[in-house]
Amino acid sequence: MKIAYIVPSLLQAGPVNVVLDLTKLMTSHGHECHVYYFDNLVSLSFPCEVHRISFSTRIHFDDFDVVHTHGLRPNLYVLRHKKWHTKTFFITTFHNYVFDDFLFEYGRLKSWVGGTLFLFSALRHDKIITLSKDAMAYYNRWFRLSKLEYVYNSRILDSDAVLTVIETEEILSFKEKSILIGTNCSLQHRKGI
Repeated sequence: MKIAYIVPSLLQAGPVNVVLDLTKLMTSHGHECHVYYFDNLVSLSFPCEVHRISFSTRIHFDDFDVVHTHGLRPNLYVLRHKKWHTKTFFITTFHNYVFDDFLFEYGRLKSWVGGTLFLFSALRHDKIITLSKDAMAYYNRWFRLSKLEYVYNSRILDSDAVLTVIETEEILSFKEKSILIGTNCSLQHRKGI
């Protein structure tokens, strides 16, 4: 299978980390992956071809079995460039609760405008992936249930990695007699962590 991923940049961020892990898994199973990105912000290295694009660049979607987008600009790119009749399957992943997220970032008016544009940007995708059943129910207000699916995020971690003695002591000191729960994300107030 030949898969194209489209992301805003190659900067380390949640959605881009997901694409990095997906490309590692897919290439290890013999699939051909290509990653397309807009901004010249690069901090991650991918195990496949990467291509910087602009909004006017043409990706030959018919060369791919699947096109998977992450974010508003990648979705708008597909909205603009996808042919009306194609065998290529188009997927987008929604990594947030769009109106709540935009409200926190931009305020009420920009949240409404940006959130509406974000929803509109996915109209030509065949499938919308959310990160939980709850998020799928949230987006069911705007999209039919048959267009929605949920897939919980995970990360590929090195199971052979060993903590240093100092790291182990810090964790045990912090934990004391409590149960320790970990998360892999940037800490931001809107995430409620």
